[in-house]
Parts: sequence; structure tokens; C-alpha cells
Amino acid sequence: MGQNPIAIIKKYKYPLIIIGLGFFAYFNALFNEFVWDDIAQIVASPFTHSLKQIPIIFTAGQGIFYRPFFYTFLTTIYSFFGPNVFSFHLTQVILHIANTWLFYLLLVKHLNKKLSFIAALIFLIHPMNVEAVSYISAISDPLFVFSGLLAFHILLRWPEKLISYILASLLFLLALLTKEASIVLIILIFLYFLIFQRKQLILLTVAAVISIAIYFFLRFFVAHTTYQQISYVPIANLPLLDRIRQIPKVISHYLITFIFPVKLSIAQHWLVSSLNWRDFFLPLIIVVLFFSNVFFAGWKLLAKNRRQFLLYFYFFLWFFISLLPYLHIVPIDMTVAERWFYLPMMGLLAMAAIGLQQIKLQNRHLHIFATVLLIFIFVFFSLRTLMRNNNWFSQYTLYAHDIRISPESFDLQNGMSQQLYQQGKLEEALPYAEKAIQLAPRWASGWNTAGTIYMQKKQYEKGIKYFSKALENDGGCFQCFYNLIYAHILMENYTGAKGWSEQALKSFHNEPTLLLFLAIAESKLGNQARALGLAKRSYELNPTQQSTYIYNSLLNNQPVNIE
Repeated sequence: MGQNPIAIIKKYKYPLIIIGLGFFAYFNALFNEFVWDDIAQIVASPFTHSLKQIPIIFTAGQGIFYRPFFYTFLTTIYSFFGPNVFSFHLTQVILHIANTWLFYLLLVKHLNKKLSFIAALIFLIHPMNVEAVSYISAISDPLFVFSGLLAFHILLRWPEKLISYILASLLFLLALLTKEASIVLIILIFLYFLIFQRKQLILLTVAAVISIAIYFFLRFFVAHTTYQQISYVPIANLPLLDRIRQIPKVISHYLITFIFPVKLSIAQHWLVSSLNWRDFFLPLIIVVLFFSNVFFAGWKLLAKNRRQFLLYFYFFLWFFISLLPYLHIVPIDMTVAERWFYLPMMGLLAMAAIGLQQIKLQNRHLHIFATVLLIFIFVFFSLRTLMRNNNWFSQYTLYAHDIRISPESFDLQNGMSQQLYQQGKLEEALPYAEKAIQLAPRWASGWNTAGTIYMQKKQYEKGIKYFSKALENDGGCFQCFYNLIYAHILMENYTGAKGWSEQALKSFHNEPTLLLFLAIAESKLGNQARALGLAKRSYELNPTQQSTYIYNSLLNNQPVNIE
């Protein structure tokens, strides 16, 4: 005889509430489009369209990063569901819900159920996490956290079994192959066992060392991917002392946004340029007050309950160490990013839960006040998350909203320019492109976007100047080569088109479009035999309508007309 449905609901009420609230908070995100890096990393990337590409993903670096499991994850979804954006969003929401449940299981091991559940729910619906959940290309953060937390759960559940450490080592490796920052989570798991369960420390160390060693071997000796600084990002161009000056405002930004998640934006590149009150001293005071309160609460807890203090201290380390990679001791590609607070938020919430567990609300009025405040927080965070999901609906809605909050963002200025260009609003698009160049003069994409607009306005010479500038900043920009060569062809400067085509082919060997451009240039310069050979090779590599037309025209000694 089956169990009573009501009894089942009562038994599994916590996971059911987490699932229900998770889908409620992110329901509207399921219908959002591909945005930002999704276009390059999923829609236009040949690496994510077939499972056959997975070996190549592991043996080749991904630009300045080495994240093969992240790309394998995207490739798997694409291979089963194609460019169906709903399937990507659904997977990401499920992953976030799973992380929330694993976070709850970690907390409930040490705290009472209600406080653990409240902390987990706040993490689930917090608006700062929208970037990590609604933005498909940011799935690397929830994905590496899931691998690490699952390993943590296995080790805590079955600490005496050898298979636990084998599985943990595999999950550590997957986390490392998802995002470099996952090393922090491995360190945090090690610290937990160092503080609370030292008997298992040797096996855990062996498991961690094996996974790290395999990762380093794959990254440096198989894919040959080393660390490279992103030179065009403003904060990356600052010397170390100037980057240290950013730390108070960076930390205060995360703390303030955690409490008041109102001004949410992607691609924030603001800098603290001087030691002024607003950008340095006020954030410094906020940070000092925060850490002073943290240490005071810890000192009070130590006098009251040593084990709770150790737990509080551990989650303080969780918060601080997981935030450390984003404080720009080593420069990264944005000043702040909400998705980077995904793991530190868990530490902060756990610290708050431990502190609140020490408070006994015996006064009825205080209890009512706390309940009303909690309801308000849940309602506000849920509604704010739903609103933020709507910002991520499309490229245009995201740029139009976020550029008002982060006008210093060259990415947003450039993105807005591209969106207006696609709508045919050239005069509106151009100032945004020029602003992007002003903010990041060493960024090829800004020059390329502005050059494209000038070409559309038939200002070919200016377009060529901008494309050339783009290539000065990034000699490996295929789109910049493409646009520059095409501009020379439109201006009937076939000698220039030939020279740039040959230079581009040194980096992009046998690329069909470049071969076709070179064939056109050679044909116009009277080198028909070479032109025919190049057109034939382009056609064999990629038999498109354009390559077919040009090859047949040259084969039959007919003129090639270029639009």
C-alpha cells in the first residue's frame, strides 16, 4: 500500500519547496534568448555543435582559458537539443537548484534545519545570482560549484570509504576543467577536514594532488595553455599598487549589492582613480566596519561555544578565500561581476546563520518582527530576481538596461552600437562605438564595430583606417581581417586585398572565405590561373553558394561581380 501523498509532501517538504521556489524565481529566464558571449561560445562556435569535437576541446586551449569540461557540457546539451535556448536555460536552473540543496545539506550538518533552510532559500532566490543562472556562458560558476559541493557531500557522507576519495578526485578534476577558480573550493574542502576531520586528511590530500596534477598536465603539456593577461581591460593595465587601491571598493560593492541588490549590471569596468571620499575612504570604512563586526561576533562566539566558533571561522575563510581571486592581485577581465559572488555568498550566508543561531527570540514582538522581515526579504528578492531575468531577455534589453548603470563599460557601449547597427540606426550606433574606443583604445572589437558602421555609411577609407587599427591591437582577429579585405575589394584596391588576404592566411591556413577573397583579388589583377586554383580549393573546403558562383565564373572565364 502506497504512502499518503500528504505524508510524502511533509517528508520531502524542504526539497520540494526549493524546487518550487527555484522554478518560480527563474521561470521567466527559461524563455530568454542567447546573449553576450552565448553567441560566440554556443551559436557561432563549431566546437559546441558536435560530440566529435570533444577530443579537440581537451587538446586545444580556449583562448586565454583552459575550460574543456565547461565546453563539453555545452556541447552535450547542443548535441541533444540543438540551438534550443530553452534547454540550456532549463539545465542551468536545475543546476542552481541542485547547488542550493547541496548547500542546505552542508549547513544542516551543523545548524538547525530552519536556519539552514532559510540561508539556502536566500541563496536560491538572491538577485545577485541571476547572472550565474540566467546567463548561459556563466554556467561555469554553478557547474564547478556543483562538482565541488558534490565531492564535499560524498566525503562527508562516506568518509571511511576509499571510493569516496576516488569519486572526489574525479569531481575535483571536473571542477578544475570547468573554471580555474575552482582550486579555491578544493582548498576550502581541505581546510574543513584539517579543522574538523583530520583522520581523513591524508586520503583527501592524495585525491586533491592527483586531480591537480592531471589538470596541470592537460593544460600545460597537452593543450599548451598558459596564463595571459587581457591587455585591453582597464584594470589589467594598472600597476599592482593601483590595483590594491581598488580592493576596498570592490569588497564594499559586493557587500552593498548583497544587501541592496538594486543596481545590477554586467561588464563593470569602473576604477578608483584617486584616494577620494566616495570611491576610497567611504568603501574602506564600510569594509573595516564589516570585518570588525565579523571579528567581534567571532570573539563572542569563542567565549560561548568553541565548536560553533570553529564553524564560524571556517565559513569566514570560505567567504574571504573564495573572494580573494577577484580582488585583482592578479588582474582579471572585469572590476566586479555578480557571478563571481556565487561561491562567496554561501560563506557569508553560513556565517549569518551561525550568528543568528545564537540569538534566542523569546520576546513575542521580536519574533513577529523577524518573521515579517524575513517575508519581506523573500518577496523583495524574488521580485527583483524576476525583474533582472527580464533584463537578460535579449541582447538589446540587456545592453539598454545595463548601460545606464555602467556607462564606463566599453563592452556595453560596443554591444549597444552593434544592436543599433543591426536595426539600421547608423547615426545612433556610431557614438556608442566611438565611446567604446575611447574607453578601451586597445580593444580590437570597438575599432571593428566603428569601421563596419563607416563602411555601411560608404565612408570606405575611414572604415579601412579603423579595421587596420583593430588589427594593430589584435593581429589574430579574423573578423577584422575579413572586414578589411572586403573593404579593399569594394574600393577596387585589389593589390591591398591580395596583400591582406595573404597575411591573414598565415594565421588562418586554408580558411575558405580568405581563399575566396584572394581568388577575387588575383582574378582582378589578371592572375587567372592562380585565381582559379584558389577558388577551387575554397569550393572544395566549403561549397557554399558564393564559392560555387565564383569558382564557376572563373572556370568559364566570366567576370566576377562583387556586391
